[in-house]
Amino acid sequence: MLELVLTCIHYKKTISMVISEDIVKASGLSEKELILELIILLFQRKKISIGKASQLAQMPLLQFQHELAIRKIPIHYDESDLEIDLKNLQII
Repeated sequence: MLELVLTCIHYKKTISMVISEDIVKASGLSEKELILELIILLFQRKKISIGKASQLAQMPLLQFQHELAIRKIPIHYDESDLEIDLKNLQII
């Protein structure tokens, strides 16, 4: 079983999602790769900012941007993303 735990700083909530071993095996990806793919999908669909995505992926922003470039996924970073990232920095 793969358990993905996401913590939302703004609402101080933690969400857990359990992914069965069958799904992990069927994906042909390692657990780490599958988690990265899910995070990238959330970013691509504009559900999370690039800063949040790199944080969830536990990688520096430049490394996450490189992962996006490899997949030819554009970085849609706008003013609202900047505002969210600045608020996150203030919390830290």
